[in-house]
Amino acid sequence: MPASSFQQQKLRVCEVCSAYLGLHDNDRRLADHFGGKLHLGFIEIREKLERLRKAVVEKQEGMRMRRREEREKEEERAKEWELEREQEREKER
Repeated sequence: MPASSFQQQKLRVCEVCSAYLGLHDNDRRLADHFGGKLHLGFIEIREKLERLRKAVVEKQEGMRMRRREEREKEEERAKEWELEREQEREKER
């Protein structure tokens, strides 16, 4: 295809896979594109990416909760230890 006719062709970019599609492509050509391996592969990748992002968020939330629980337990142990020290001091007096 000569460069001049290629430049004159009206194109749009597929939002899923970034392929160039002609504005005047027939339905069969568009159906072939939307059912193609590249287009469907990009859809799969994006779906997988979304699942992975959700899994990361859930894991981070779980880790935050565990750290909070551990911190609260540690604070409770520190309070108990301080209380025991105070009681021992009282006994010594």
